[in-house]
Amino acid sequence: MTINVDAYRRLQEHLDKMPVGFPATQSGVEINILKTIFTEEEAKVATYLDYKHKAVDEIYRLAEGEVESVEALTQILDGIVAKGGISRITRDDQIQYAVLPLVLWGMYEQQLKRLSPDFLLNFGQYFQTEFAAEMATSKVPKMRVIPIEESIKVEHHVATYDELQHLIEQAGDRIAMQECICRKVRDLQGEHCQITDRREVCMSLGDLADLYINEGWGRQVKQEEALALAAKSVDEGLVLMPANQQEAEFICACCTDCCGMLSALKYHPRPVDIVASNFFAKVDPELCTGLGTCVDRCPMEAVKMEGGLASVNMARCIGCGLCVPTCAEEAIILEKKEQEMIPPQTEEDFLELIMADKMAVQSS
Repeated sequence: MTINVDAYRRLQEHLDKMPVGFPATQSGVEINILKTIFTEEEAKVATYLDYKHKAVDEIYRLAEGEVESVEALTQILDGIVAKGGISRITRDDQIQYAVLPLVLWGMYEQQLKRLSPDFLLNFGQYFQTEFAAEMATSKVPKMRVIPIEESIKVEHHVATYDELQHLIEQAGDRIAMQECICRKVRDLQGEHCQITDRREVCMSLGDLADLYINEGWGRQVKQEEALALAAKSVDEGLVLMPANQQEAEFICACCTDCCGMLSALKYHPRPVDIVASNFFAKVDPELCTGLGTCVDRCPMEAVKMEGGLASVNMARCIGCGLCVPTCAEEAIILEKKEQEMIPPQTEEDFLELIMADKMAVQSS
């Protein structure tokens, strides 16, 4: 069977115009990734979507020459959704669709049930080359850190978007737990997480939870269970990280052992510059006895022992608060930064911000 590469190249060029682009490579590895997810017909149809969700009728008006009816179009779109290639939500009693970025709960994460050695090989090669440069282009932090609430002094006001409980409560009953794709990939590669034996640690909320539940990728849970599972993740030493928006669509439970985003932060000289966080760890030298539990718990290696006392490197601290609960002397706490970083309200606001920054970079 002959495959028309042009359909995939047009889709690649279309996706590259989105907030998080999909750049071309000399090797063509990005085309291999698209072939894993889209048929040729699906690739053609997907070029009529963008990052803003559209109703089927609107998409049909754009793609009328490609499909024979609205019903046929809906079937094609739902087929792509089932393979993790595009997003589907319900708004105003209308089913709407949009393209996805490759990562950050995009096409990659939605291959949870379809992982193959070829896909992982192609993804790994792409992520280490042109796509890595694409991710680094925008200065807008893609992820943020939710601090452990008990690690914050009572007198500090904690905004609702920094409160785990608020993020879960605003999702109502639209909450799902699913396997962490990062740890699943490590398992397939014969390597295993050294921080946790659990795999069902990632949480989707709202529209994304609806999708994961409907497609059988996640398990619907009550708020109480979601909070309990998040607390267990914190106890084990995992960092809670949602996308950088107030209405969280997901909350990852990350470690530097497995997770690409947190690993990238760890090896960056200044993690504080590329993740959104409103807190930092501070040591009280009068209380510190030099036990070093904070050093062991810090995923960014931001805490060191100097002269027998703990010391925090402010360029490396991401304000997760993992160092606080295990300090028997209560010598380390989270302080709020003077300048608060306020996340965009919604996913669309977040993507608009990235797009504006991307356009500014390209025009400079």
